[in-house]
Amino acid sequence: MKITFLVLSLLTLFPLIGQAGGETKLSVTSEYIWRGTRLSNGAAAQAELTREIYHNLEVGLFASNVSEDISERDSEADLHLVQFFDMDDKHRFGIGVIGYLYLTHTSHNTTEAHISYENPWFNLKAYNTQKYFGKDTGSTYLNVGTKIPVGSEVFLRVNLGQTTYENEVEAGYKNYSDYKVSFEKEYQLGVFDLFFSSANRYEWDGTTKTKKHDDVLGVTFTVEVK
Repeated sequence: MKITFLVLSLLTLFPLIGQAGGETKLSVTSEYIWRGTRLSNGAAAQAELTREIYHNLEVGLFASNVSEDISERDSEADLHLVQFFDMDDKHRFGIGVIGYLYLTHTSHNTTEAHISYENPWFNLKAYNTQKYFGKDTGSTYLNVGTKIPVGSEVFLRVNLGQTTYENEVEAGYKNYSDYKVSFEKEYQLGVFDLFFSSANRYEWDGTTKTKKHDDVLGVTFTVEVK
């Protein structure tokens, strides 16, 4: 019901998108990594559209192919709606909702609420859902990140995350932490990203832990469509 409401709300706003400011990005990545979890068995093609439809009110769509943790290959579309509040030119808060939609495995559809804070030095984000991707348990994700200039149009990004489940057995995983370190180089055509991502993630049935192999060294190239 929450997913349906979110989709209908965003579809109502999409006629305004053509008149709003925002950006459209197309990416190809060697591995789709989400919160330290490998979500593709190889390369993934992705698209991202964001638009400011009213004063600091942003609507967006992210799409990608996925395969990991789902028995067969699938297509994912994430819809988000977020309201930003600028305290001044350096501090911004945000509150919003995200809907994760899957073309084939619709039982994995999930709605998350999130809040964020960002400034020129770091950003902090928190996400919460009461039903974690088809599992009868809630989950919270915390992430802190920074972006540091290290050369001419070259940036170092570092992100640290923590996933917590209300019921680890129901989720099928232990609580875990993740990190991602990447070097970004901006070119006239687009942005090249060399990254390493890792997570100490274990499957869990209440008695046995099984290590998941999520260490990934990969690359992403992103083009902004004008």
